[in-house]
Amino acid sequence: MFITKLSGGTVRQLLKFCLVGAVNTAVDFIMYISLTRGWSWWAAQYLLANAIAFLTANIFSFIVNKSWTFDDFANQSYHWQYLKFFLVSVTALLLVEGVLFITVYWFDGYDLVGKALGTVLAIIWSFVLHRRWTFQSVES
Repeated sequence: MFITKLSGGTVRQLLKFCLVGAVNTAVDFIMYISLTRGWSWWAAQYLLANAIAFLTANIFSFIVNKSWTFDDFANQSYHWQYLKFFLVSVTALLLVEGVLFITVYWFDGYDLVGKALGTVLAIIWSFVLHRRWTFQSVES
């Protein structure tokens, strides 16, 4: 039902958002795996490693999504808009952290499965909030 209501412009934005997200997810996973598989201390601190990896990609993601995905150069100050972007990202991070924790702690599951599941939910959550709030046009 959600897909059938999307306009052509929204579909293009969603595809761009997913492409940027794929690059960010790759950076996120590579950093997380490098930390947790490269050092035993980080393996024990997997939630902290996840937060660092997730937030590292945040600035790049903001710049690319602002300038390319949502083609938004003049609507708001960078500072205020980045604060909104960061808040959405933090809520997405908490979503991923929650799914990761539940997968590992409650179900004794594989951490990368939990991280992947949480990431899918975070992508949907983030796109909707960025489109409707962070990069909302002043005219709308």
